[in-house]
Amino acid sequence: MNHLPIISKFIAGNNLQSAINISKKLELKNVKTIFDFSVESNKYINRNIDEIFNQIHKIDNSFIALKLSGLGIDNDKNTINLIDQFYEENNRKLKPNKFLIDAENYSIQNKIYELSDYALENYNTPTKKYFYKTLQMYRNDVWSIFENDINKFMSQEKYALKLVRGAYMNTDKKYNIINDTKIITDNQYNNALTTFFRKLNNYSNNELMIATHNNESYELSKEFINQKNKENIYFATLYGMADKICYDDTYNYNKTKYVPYGPFTEILPYLTRRLIENKNILQYIFK
Repeated sequence: MNHLPIISKFIAGNNLQSAINISKKLELKNVKTIFDFSVESNKYINRNIDEIFNQIHKIDNSFIALKLSGLGIDNDKNTINLIDQFYEENNRKLKPNKFLIDAENYSIQNKIYELSDYALENYNTPTKKYFYKTLQMYRNDVWSIFENDINKFMSQEKYALKLVRGAYMNTDKKYNIINDTKIITDNQYNNALTTFFRKLNNYSNNELMIATHNNESYELSKEFINQKNKENIYFATLYGMADKICYDDTYNYNKTKYVPYGPFTEILPYLTRRLIENKNILQYIFK
């Protein structure tokens, strides 16, 4: 990818080994890797499924991102079976991984919610979290989902939440489910953080991944962690972006990096969203 020096800053390469090589460097900085096979098409579905098993077998005690669009979500039964198989294979390991079920576009998101709920209910326990559900705070219908999750999963101490603002603006806006302004989204994101932190006082075994490049959300979360020293809170940033958050050595907290990889032409949708999401990307300015 030498002919694409800008793009190559944000992806590991075209295979798992390239991501593993980067993860070894991240480990030296006490940063865990989120291995993200960033293909969203199910054109080569069997290969995509094999790649998740390849990750399970070759990496330990890390995070694996699941993009259900590339794993046959159109067939709910088969996808449930896959979640079962991923869990069973992963739990044969001495150092099992955690799975992040990514949020995606509106047309399949309700199915993703259902499958996420299935995974949380069946496999997460008060002492072990194997699956994370993702909520997009740029949606105007997400707060009721968040509250329902709090009431159900958090009280059972099975909740593992990855909180994002959202990256499918171009496709989702036609459904009228995007907040009217970025300020509303930012406020909703930070309110969700505050609510989750407050609930941790009573249900301390739940987990939260704060996926953000936003400085206000970072400072808000950091203040809570400093006060409570919660070990079940993670920060997540994208490879090549927001390194100020990821490599901040001032405070001792759990840090992770999304490390995407895959055949270049097949991960273009991912890269395009990153460019749209981070308009100042060419200047590498931290926001």
